[in-house]
Amino acid sequence: MKEIRVTGEQVDGVVYVEEGEEKEIKASNVISTMPLKDLPKVVDLPKQYEEKLRGIDYTEFMIVYFGLDSRLSKYDMEVMIPRKEGFCFNSFVEVSNITREVAPEGKSLFSVITTPCTIGKRADDEKVLDAITGDLNKLFPEFERKVLWRKTIRHPCIAVNKEYIALKPSFVTPIKGLYLAGAQMFPLQDMVTAVVSGHTVSDMIIGTK
Repeated sequence: MKEIRVTGEQVDGVVYVEEGEEKEIKASNVISTMPLKDLPKVVDLPKQYEEKLRGIDYTEFMIVYFGLDSRLSKYDMEVMIPRKEGFCFNSFVEVSNITREVAPEGKSLFSVITTPCTIGKRADDEKVLDAITGDLNKLFPEFERKVLWRKTIRHPCIAVNKEYIALKPSFVTPIKGLYLAGAQMFPLQDMVTAVVSGHTVSDMIIGTK
């Protein structure tokens, strides 16, 4: 999204770029799920409100995806790894029922969550991939032989502390028709939070809350 357009104090629509072409959608209500710190980049906000958003601290976490040619386990699994075990990641998940495009029948998607702090240093994507692959080989000796492709995605994640609780905005912004939703809106930052916040904002817009 390139811009949230506002006329007076009312949302008027959004501008986005698709295949190099700028396009506009007219709308009287817009729900933003982008990182709070990036919102001032696409819409003019009241100064005090913008300063509040900029005061929220973020940390970085990484999700590393591996496409496997066959499953490691016959069960879908989600495993948390205690820091004391010395691995360079916090948890991993293996699933086979996302979509046929991501995990065709007989294959699986293996996801690993980590942070620069857990790895021990800031590293480029290839170094992150190599470090995680090495640790996964310790748990699953056949792991690397099963890998068809691998990819790292870095995400900003709100540093949840007492400062965040004080600064966290509500679903409603000072601009009429502009709402905030997504996993960032309250701990824990997960898919359940994202879904609940979306339903809450939808109810606000249609007037049931």
